[in-house]
Amino acid sequence: MSHYGYLTQRVTNAQTSERSLKNTLGILSDQFETLIVDDVEEEATEDIGLVVIVVFAFFKQSWNETKKQLNV
Repeated sequence: MSHYGYLTQRVTNAQTSERSLKNTLGILSDQFETLIVDDVEEEATEDIGLVVIVVFAFFKQSWNETKKQLNV
């Protein structure tokens, strides 16, 4: 193989490797974004559940106090 042919093959291999790396990084980036979105949605769901529980407990406590005051 001539020196030119060798260099051409090396450049082609480098370009192929670069495309492969870019594709891999793109896939990993998409998967990472999906993981982040899923994690945020899961945390948001947990937070909403916690807020509902706290609000329910607050209203229940307020209702119990109101009933006590009305009975007295």
